[in-house]
Amino acid sequence: MEQKKYESDMSRKEKRELEKSYFRGMSVRQKAEHVIAYYKTHIMLLFLTLLVIIFGIYFVYRTQVDILLNVVFIDSMDGDQKTMESDFKEYMGDSSALHEIFVDDTILFTGSALSDSYKEIKLSSFIQNKLPDVMIMDEKYYGQYKESGMLQPFIKVMSEEEQETLGIRAEDGYGVMMTGNQKLEEYGFLIDGDSYLVVMQDAAHPEEAKDFIEFLCG
Repeated sequence: MEQKKYESDMSRKEKRELEKSYFRGMSVRQKAEHVIAYYKTHIMLLFLTLLVIIFGIYFVYRTQVDILLNVVFIDSMDGDQKTMESDFKEYMGDSSALHEIFVDDTILFTGSALSDSYKEIKLSSFIQNKLPDVMIMDEKYYGQYKESGMLQPFIKVMSEEEQETLGIRAEDGYGVMMTGNQKLEEYGFLIDGDSYLVVMQDAAHPEEAKDFIEFLCG
């Protein structure tokens, strides 16, 4: 009790000196525990402040980012998304950090035990959220999308002369067969059976979609 009273009578300088003497006599572990216990509130406030600052910076950055092209694969496994995104951006001659190409191959139904109706619901929800410009899929899903009226007539994307120059043709007016496409194979985007590339009716970036087709087939 006397010791406590004595310490309460100390000046700030004397208290600091006493604290230093205690601190010097501690082990490394004791020092760490002491600092955490004594400055716990300060550390938490600092951590929360940094978290808010980092989140704020990221939020501001994301509001300035423009997606130049959104590509979605259905049932294609192990593709090198990042390299394709980077290579296509370089092909376009765009070096801006605020411009992004987005390639998504996370929709996998091969070997799934899900019912066909549930797959369709899941895929529809995914498409509504992702709003793809270009999709590459197998013959089954291509037929479904063609009947749904969600595909852009290919002649609106690329003229017959441009198609001829690339050596491609939309057989039924909507999808270009991509089976055996060298670029897709190089990036590891493999789909069982025949695969088709389509441009969506509501594509927000039709010119970039055209550039992407030239990138793959040129």
